[in-house]
Amino acid sequence: MAIFTLLVSFLSFNILFTSPVSATYPTPDIAHWDLSVSDERNDADYKEVQSLVEQKNLDAALALLNKKIEELPKEASPVILKAFVLHEKGLAKESLESLLIAFKMERQHPALHFAFCQIHRKLGNAKISDRACIIAAQQHHRNPLAHYEYAQTLMAMGNSMEALKELTQAENLDKKNSSYPYQKGMIFIYQNNNDEAEKSFKKALSISDKNIEAAYQLAYLYATQNKGELSKTYVNKVLEMGLQHPKVESAKLLRDYILKKQIGKLPKIIAPQKYHLGLSKSLYQKKEYGLALIQIETAAKLNPTDLKTQEILVGMYSLFLRLDKAEKALLRIIESTNDIDPLKSRSYQEWGDIAILRGKMKAAKKRYEKAKELGDPQGIAKTTLKEFPDLTTPVDKLPLNPNELFINPTNSLNRKGEIFAHFGMHQRALGIYSLVLRMEPSNLAALLNMATANYQNKKYNRAISILERLLVIHPNHENILSHRLLLARSYVMKGDLGDGLKNVDLALKLNPNAKYMIASEPVFEKLRGLKGFQSLMK
Repeated sequence: MAIFTLLVSFLSFNILFTSPVSATYPTPDIAHWDLSVSDERNDADYKEVQSLVEQKNLDAALALLNKKIEELPKEASPVILKAFVLHEKGLAKESLESLLIAFKMERQHPALHFAFCQIHRKLGNAKISDRACIIAAQQHHRNPLAHYEYAQTLMAMGNSMEALKELTQAENLDKKNSSYPYQKGMIFIYQNNNDEAEKSFKKALSISDKNIEAAYQLAYLYATQNKGELSKTYVNKVLEMGLQHPKVESAKLLRDYILKKQIGKLPKIIAPQKYHLGLSKSLYQKKEYGLALIQIETAAKLNPTDLKTQEILVGMYSLFLRLDKAEKALLRIIESTNDIDPLKSRSYQEWGDIAILRGKMKAAKKRYEKAKELGDPQGIAKTTLKEFPDLTTPVDKLPLNPNELFINPTNSLNRKGEIFAHFGMHQRALGIYSLVLRMEPSNLAALLNMATANYQNKKYNRAISILERLLVIHPNHENILSHRLLLARSYVMKGDLGDGLKNVDLALKLNPNAKYMIASEPVFEKLRGLKGFQSLMK
């Protein structure tokens, strides 16, 4: 958690770097078998799905594909296309689940690796995305989209030369698409090759005079070269397009720099490690967590001796419970730091957390003791050891499923907190839930978890306060029965039998079958002498 605190700080800066994060729905030659194998390219439903996706009517596209899946239960195509639409909706985990179903049905499907290329990149699995992209680019070597998607993964991993080759192939296959020369221009900027960048941006504008991003990049490029008048020409071009686009505000800001004669403050040189670090921050703030993870991996790879970046990398791995990667990164930090460096203590504490999540309690205790011995600057190891469970208690099953994939930080932190609470480490759990609430103050799971941890910690007033506030924020959520019962228990344990009975009554109105659960609950023994309770339990 100490390392995660640095991650929160890392995400608080203003962002200068942006990146396209939209999904690419496949063209028919990627999405479907060749006509010599199947006639599905001519299927009117699939054509309608593509049209709906282009119109961004994704729910209608999903409905049609679900109907198709029912009609053709043995066909992989509608299942794969459903994965693409779910990806378009930003549902990466659900997209992967659909894709894995299709993979079991038909491993040779032409759209499969094109989908894996994009979806694993979205989920932060760079190496898997890279392998899938290679196969897709080979399978569909005459389709520019396959080369374009491969270039996106390559660039995220810092392989700019290979990305440039793939974009050149895409450009040669589709000379009327201004995106490809624009993307090449951005790579030339990354390589500090401003002459080639200028040519590429101008080419993009010659193909489409509405390519607002190319116009802005030319304005910025000329500003950094102290060509103020030329820069203003392209700033005005951006503004005259009349488009709703983030680059409009960027152009206005750039114009202010020019008018105030402050263009000397603009960054002129790209440092790759800082570029990927900045892009990771930007993507995280946009909630593109998987893409942010790949970018910080690349930043750490480009400068392995920068311990701040390495610590942020560990924080990201830990945040999304990528335990194997987090452990490897932690061991590198431990080997690179001396015993007086607070980072070493924080690393042992984080390594202890990993052991808890794996159910390795003896290893966890040793690591927390080492963290404490090395100074424990934030006192987390000491707090954990104070609540540490009896080592003789067996751990019957893995606390965390190693195959469970997390891509939303609030979900992963809630899960981590639940595991600490399961082992009786309620103060640690409360600290973790607090981190969730810093991100999302009304997060239902975190508030319920926090109330439960306070109840188990015998802080009944605090549990009641949280649960009553939750009734205002989330009056009819899916766990409302458990909510009411926990509130009833909290009131009874506090000694307020009246409000305890009131909440039992409300729970039974939600579900009369809860009577059997209530009857077997020892806490409610205190209510048995009340006539109201006896009446409810008849």
